[in-house]
Amino acid sequence: MVGLTLSLLLTIFGAFFLLIEPPSRLVPKIVSKKKERNVGLWISLIGISAILQVNNFFLLLLIMIIYLLGKYKSFESFALMEEKKLSVAFLQALLLSFIKFWPVVFIFSLFSFLFFSEHSSQEVVQALKDSSFNKQWIIILSALVAAPIVEEFFFRKFLYRVLKFNFGILLAALISSTVFALIHFTVSSFFVLLLLGLFLCYTYEKYGILAAPIFSHSLFNLLMIISILSG
Repeated sequence: MVGLTLSLLLTIFGAFFLLIEPPSRLVPKIVSKKKERNVGLWISLIGISAILQVNNFFLLLLIMIIYLLGKYKSFESFALMEEKKLSVAFLQALLLSFIKFWPVVFIFSLFSFLFFSEHSSQEVVQALKDSSFNKQWIIILSALVAAPIVEEFFFRKFLYRVLKFNFGILLAALISSTVFALIHFTVSSFFVLLLLGLFLCYTYEKYGILAAPIFSHSLFNLLMIISILSG
């Protein structure tokens, strides 16, 4: 019910942007006038896809491709590193931040297990448990590489930045993280995913490059996969 409600809200919100209020009036620094109505179209597509139970990952991938083709003349001009570059010191600092964050995740995970353990897990979790060895590797690679890149591009680089421009850092982080948690459609992991979303917004703000939340997201998925396969 929560997922359907969220989907309807996203569809209506996106349609409002698409048909009534040009987004460039709200986010002029992020969305060009030529592409202004694409924002509403993308948001509506997410809502519609959720209603129709379309795989969210492939929709977000499509959105990412459309955005890149529309904003950049070539994929070479788009860099995950933006104005900064990766370094050993950067990775060490990011890893330290994640280590500090992990005990909080454990507490929230324990809370979710105690109070929501009767609810079904995500389809990808069940698939990981039941699939053959070869299929498991495909799921693992998707979780460690493809999903973090695509989801961080949408939720942090696009959605969070748009909300931040209009509502400020705290509210933008809360809204984008809530959508991030709800779009996975699992009651049992909602609080953990909400917390993860907030942490990913924090890393994006702290380090200023998209590689930071992508790396953290991938590391989180890796630990979850290890936990699932060893459980």
